[in-house]
Amino acid sequence: MKFSIASIATIAALFSVTEARVSRELKPSKSSKSEKSTKGARRQALIGDCSQLANTSFEVETEYLLDSNIAYTYPCSGSYLRYFGSNFNLLADVREAINARGRELGMDVDCANLCDIDNDSFDTDTKSGAGDLFDLENSDILCDPITGVLNDPNQVRNDDFDNPNGNACECDPERGYVAGCALCFGTVSFKVNTCLDSSAFL
Repeated sequence: MKFSIASIATIAALFSVTEARVSRELKPSKSSKSEKSTKGARRQALIGDCSQLANTSFEVETEYLLDSNIAYTYPCSGSYLRYFGSNFNLLADVREAINARGRELGMDVDCANLCDIDNDSFDTDTKSGAGDLFDLENSDILCDPITGVLNDPNQVRNDDFDNPNGNACECDPERGYVAGCALCFGTVSFKVNTCLDSSAFL
């Protein structure tokens, strides 16, 4: 098969362009100013003296939303409000409280990074709820007054759902029943043990 000089030149040009493109793509990209700034901020968040916060107690306002997947597994209650596995907002609320206390004391560092949180200290001071489980997706499976799994008298259930005032899916915090609430909220207390001083890296 014969190729004209023009064809060979065209192929060579295309190969050069492709090679250059691949070469450019393989070059490691330089860190942008924003990336360097972000890395610097993350480092700064670890540097400072948080030792003044050792053995400090805290209170946080926290809440979590329920859906049909966790309504029975993690119903609104004081114990689940203070449990990280059910209250997905709790860690952020706890860290925010520790950092805020440090800022109040003039510490330009995220002390939540340098304090040992006492997991055994968590307690629920107040709990309440809002919204009924009736409003959740597929609520009929949970809430039907006769066959719903939270109401069916033939089911063996968690005692939390023994609502003396009516349907298990009814949120009634005024009369002390919160397991039927779609939003769980309240006040959780905790303390930290030791807190570190990393100011030598300033």
